[in-house]
Amino acid sequence: MHDDPTTDFNGLISIAHYPEIRDWCIRFGCTEIQLAEAIATVGYSSESVEKFLANEIDRAPPEAPVPGSADQQ
Repeated sequence: MHDDPTTDFNGLISIAHYPEIRDWCIRFGCTEIQLAEAIATVGYSSESVEKFLANEIDRAPPEAPVPGSADQQ
């Protein structure tokens, strides 16, 4: 079992291995794409990425209903 990089780190996000990416996504409640966009925008600082994602996720438009679903009728 791998060590959780989100509990023992130097304040920077490491994306060297897939399990680390997955752990960061779980910690921040984001997708891999959202994590990559955040890192590209604000850098590898976990604090900066967390703030960026919180702002971006809050501003995200609601998902469109799936055609044929109960929301459409």
